Amino acid sequence: MKSSQESSKESSQESSQENSQENLNKTQVAILELIRENNAITQEEMSARIGVSFGAIKKNVSLLKEKDILIRTGSTKKGSWEIRSRVTN
Repeated sequence: MKSSQESSKESSQESSQENSQENLNKTQVAILELIRENNAITQEEMSARIGVSFGAIKKNVSLLKEKDILIRTGSTKKGSWEIRSRVTN
């Protein structure tokens, strides 16, 4: 049986995940979905697949990085994306 403190902690974690999700716009959610499918996808490919400008992709990727949801590992050409937060769509 869980203590009220443990239940409160779990509830708080769930709320923060929900808040994280609620703060994402459609483009950001679409970016994360594409990265889940292919973590080596380029921003140009994201732009073509989602149907928004390259600038919009760049801006939203930057925002996802600021929120510590997304990071880029490796080099620009040979690197990959990593989703750090457990964000669901």
